[in-house]
Amino acid sequence: VLTHRINEAQAAHCRPSRATATEEADRVFTQCLQRFWLVRCGSSFEFLAALHGSKKYIDAMQANGSSPRMLIVDGIGAHYWVDRATRSTPLPATDMQPAARTVPPLNLQNIFSAVTVMMRDLAKDHRLSIMASKASISGAAPEGNPHGGSAAHRDFLPITWREYVTHRLILHPPVPNEVPTPAAGSRNPETRNSRCNVYRAQWEAPPHDKISHFRITTSGLTTAV
Repeated sequence: VLTHRINEAQAAHCRPSRATATEEADRVFTQCLQRFWLVRCGSSFEFLAALHGSKKYIDAMQANGSSPRMLIVDGIGAHYWVDRATRSTPLPATDMQPAARTVPPLNLQNIFSAVTVMMRDLAKDHRLSIMASKASISGAAPEGNPHGGSAAHRDFLPITWREYVTHRLILHPPVPNEVPTPAAGSRNPETRNSRCNVYRAQWEAPPHDKISHFRITTSGLTTAV
C-alpha cells in the first residue's frame, strides 16, 4: 500500500526517468519506515518488557525533537492461550527460595492488569492513541440476527483489559450473498467482480447497528457501496 501511494504521488507531481523514480521511491519508502519502531514479542513477559522499555525510547525521541503519536499492538491476545495453558505449573516447593514463596503467581489477571496500567500511563504521559487488534471468538448468532454482529462476539481477555477499551470495531469475514456488487462499468480490476473480498465492519463500542462494507486493495481500504 505504501509503495502504491508513493508511486501515485510521483505520477501526479513529476515524471522522472524510471531509474530516478525507483531511487526516489526507495528513499521515501525508507524514510517512512524510519518513523516506525517495531518490536517482536515472543511471550507475555517480552510484551510487558517492551511496554516498560518504550517509555525510555519515547523520551529519547522527544529529546531529539520528534514524538510518536500512536501505539499499535498487533494481536493483544496472541499469547493468551499459551499463558492459560502454563499458568498452573509452579516450581516445586523444595526448589523455591523462601522469599519467592511469598510472591503471588503471575496469572493472566495480573498480566493484563500490568499491561493496562502501562498502556494507560503511556497514553496519559505522551498523549498517545492506542490501537490494538485481536482475533475474535464468535458464538452462535442470536435469533433474528443472521449477520452475527456484536451480540455474537465474545471477548476472551480478562475484564481488566475489557474495561480499558473505549472503542471496539468488529470485523466480519465476507458473506457472498450480502456484499454489494461493484458499480457497473468499473475500470478498477481490483474491485470489478470482487464480491469475495468485501469485508464487513460494525461498531460494538459505542454500539451501532449499521454494518459497513470495505475492500482491501493496493490503494488501501476502499468503501464498498
